[in-house]
Amino acid sequence: MDLNKASDKHRYVCDPNKNIECAKTICIHNPKALVGPFCSHTLRKEYEVEGEKINVDEQDELYAIQMESWFREQHVLEKQLKNQIESSSAIVSENKIQLEVHIKRIKLAKEEYVKWIEAKADRPPVE
Repeated sequence: MDLNKASDKHRYVCDPNKNIECAKTICIHNPKALVGPFCSHTLRKEYEVEGEKINVDEQDELYAIQMESWFREQHVLEKQLKNQIESSSAIVSENKIQLEVHIKRIKLAKEEYVKWIEAKADRPPVE
């Protein structure tokens, strides 16, 4: 978000159909919003519901910008955590397969070794 765009200290009631830049992760119009949902505004006049403006003071504006940025950051963090869990699950699954194959190969190697020892036992010692 460009803080210079907030310089007129106005927020507009957002028309989500016009607002193509917003991910709508905290939007009141998004039934699958990550948190809240509680956002219904935009700083961009071109995305407003015609003629509906909200006046805010500088402190409120900065707080809103900071929190909206934080919520977007949390959304990214959530995606990262889900990806890590998915990757970890895939690795665990593959490790189980590798362990199963490893155990089978060790068993076969032991059987082969026992046969080798038994074959050596039947031979006369080498001088």
